[in-house]
Amino acid sequence: MAMAGAARQRIIDAAIGLFAEHGYAATSMRDLATHLHIKAGSLYTHFASKEEILTAGVAPVLDWIDDLLTRPPTSPLAVRDWLSAYLEALCRHPDVVRILAAELAVSPHSRVGQRLRDQDARVRRMLGGFAVDDVHAAASLGILWWPLLCRPQLPTTAEAAALVESALTVGPIPARAAVAASRARR
Repeated sequence: MAMAGAARQRIIDAAIGLFAEHGYAATSMRDLATHLHIKAGSLYTHFASKEEILTAGVAPVLDWIDDLLTRPPTSPLAVRDWLSAYLEALCRHPDVVRILAAELAVSPHSRVGQRLRDQDARVRRMLGGFAVDDVHAAASLGILWWPLLCRPQLPTTAEAAALVESALTVGPIPARAAVAASRARR
């Protein structure tokens, strides 16, 4: 049983790499099998479809974000910590972030795309509790996703802190005032 689990994980890891590099739609099961040096039919021993592999590969990130959404910030100052934790989750899996961004655009009807859209709406609603309109909430999230989509390297600790500060600048209005007040006290 452990060997089957290891084989599944090997397939998932290879698929995530190929999906991130070439795109989900452009990567076939045959491409994946070739990359793994196995017969394409062998993949179906572990997964019923390419979408099932994608779902298994992105699930840990989406699960982590779901968990984070169960612990929303309770004050404007806590928004900074929440956004930092959100960015940390994204930075742990940059290939998955690239796939999720492309998947949302490429396959709007997939289970993964639907789950991501649902999470995005939940995050924007959560930020909306801090007097943020939808445009500003989306801009805050875009600031956090941007470096993972457009840069080859992950943000440094200092860059991550600057990204969160920037997200607060365009996002949660009470958080902006709280951040300004905390800076003034320093």
